[in-house]
Amino acid sequence: MNKVTEIIALIQERYECDECVARAILGTRIHRSQSQVKYMEERQGSAALSTTEKLKEAEEFFAESSDEVLGCPYIPAGDTIVNNLSASFAYLGGKIAFYEKLWPIKGSMDKLRKRFAMKGEELIFADSGKPVKDSGKYVRIYTQDAKKKVWKQRRTEKWPMEKGDELYPSRSRIIDLLTDNQEWFDEYKVDYYGREFSGLKMTDEGDVRIVLPVRIQSAHKGLNEDVRVMSIPRPFDAAPLMAAYAAWVYKMAGYARPNKPLTDLRPDQKLVSYLTSNVRLMGDTIQSRIDTVLASSRKFGKKS
Repeated sequence: MNKVTEIIALIQERYECDECVARAILGTRIHRSQSQVKYMEERQGSAALSTTEKLKEAEEFFAESSDEVLGCPYIPAGDTIVNNLSASFAYLGGKIAFYEKLWPIKGSMDKLRKRFAMKGEELIFADSGKPVKDSGKYVRIYTQDAKKKVWKQRRTEKWPMEKGDELYPSRSRIIDLLTDNQEWFDEYKVDYYGREFSGLKMTDEGDVRIVLPVRIQSAHKGLNEDVRVMSIPRPFDAAPLMAAYAAWVYKMAGYARPNKPLTDLRPDQKLVSYLTSNVRLMGDTIQSRIDTVLASSRKFGKKS
C-alpha cells in the first residue's frame, strides 16, 4: 500500500465516502485531477520530493484538522448562505403551489387524468384501454364519434388544431404526471471514465453542471412547464464531487437523492450562492406565468 492509498483510506473513513470521491477530495488538496491521483495510487516506486511533501502535508491535514475545517475540500458554504438557499426553495415551491391551483392549470390536469390512465407501465386511453403511442413532442387526440366520446390519437400534426381536438404534452411527460415520478435526476447523467453520475449535465465546453429539474403538475396548452435549476460549471474531473454536491442539493430541495452510493457534501459558498440566485429566478419565472394566466382569466371573464 503506497502513501496515496493510505491517505485515500483515511479520507474515506472521515467522509464516509467511496474511493472515487476520496480521490477527488485528495486531488483538491494537492492540486491534482482525480485521474492523476488514481495514476499516483497505481504507480509503484518513489515519488518526487515535492510530491512527497504535498502528500505528507495532506495526510496531516486529513488526520488532524477539525471537522469544521474538514467539512469540504473547498471552504463549505456557511449556515447563513445555506439558509438563503432553503428560503429560495420555499419561495419557488410557494409559487408553483399557487400556480397549480389556478383553475386553467388544475382543469388541464383534471382533464388529463380523465383521458389517460396507466396499465402497469403502459400509458392507455382511459375510455378504450388502447395504448397511447409515442408521437414526439405532443399527444393530440380527437373523437370520431362525438356521441360515444371515445378518444383516439392523431398521428399527424396539423396547425391550427382541428375543432374538437385536445392537445397534451409528450407521452413520457404524461406518464410522469400520472405516476408522480420523483427520480427526475435520471434524465441527466454524466459518464465519468466508465462510472455514471446522475443529476449532472455536460456543457458544450466539457464542464459539468448540477441540474435540478423542478416539476410542475400541469398539462396546460400541451406544454411541459417544468423549470430547471442549474449550478455553475466545474471542470470535468470534479464530476465525483459535483455528484456528491448534487445529492446534497436534491436533499435540500426535498427530492429523492441521486448518487446514493456517495456521501452528500455541502458545496462551497460560490456554488450555493449561484444556486440560490437561480432558484429565485425560477420563482420569478413562475410568477410571470401566474400573471399571464390571471390576465387571461380576467379577459375571458369579461368576454363571457
